[in-house]
Amino acid sequence: MFARMNKPLIGSLATAIGSGARVLNCAAGGSDSGDSRSAAQLLARVRPDVVLLSVGTNDCAPWKAVPENDFTDNLAAIIGAFRPAPVLALLSPAIIEIDRPGQGVRTNAAMSRYRDLVQAVIGAERSVPTNVILDGAPFPALEADGLHLTVDSYRALIPAMARLIRDRLSST
Repeated sequence: MFARMNKPLIGSLATAIGSGARVLNCAAGGSDSGDSRSAAQLLARVRPDVVLLSVGTNDCAPWKAVPENDFTDNLAAIIGAFRPAPVLALLSPAIIEIDRPGQGVRTNAAMSRYRDLVQAVIGAERSVPTNVILDGAPFPALEADGLHLTVDSYRALIPAMARLIRDRLSST
């Protein structure tokens, strides 16, 4: 979900975190947890104080269909790569189910299973409950593609992301 979080939004997150925070966005559109696992060893060399991860949306796409056991193994490896930094999660939101000819339909049932796996591995107390924050928002939560967050959604999520990050920074 971070691949479309642009520079101004990243700046807003850094400002919301405060204390001269520096936020690096290492997301790439279409990446799954296996890609994140591969990149984690290299990215961990930066020695971040906190890692905010958003995975699962691409893992559950029918054309990728990362098995759930592999997904949880990938999450464990990512967390291990960044130790001792805490790994937090921006949970994937509910989507608009759209048939993509030749690829199939990414479903909310699958999204929910992967979201639950993220919470089980990372912990609910270390996760931003995207659906709770965006449910009933006075703006469209998703782009026309039914999958990606709108700029307004990112703006609505930034305070919760910043609060979660600040809480972890103050407890380390």
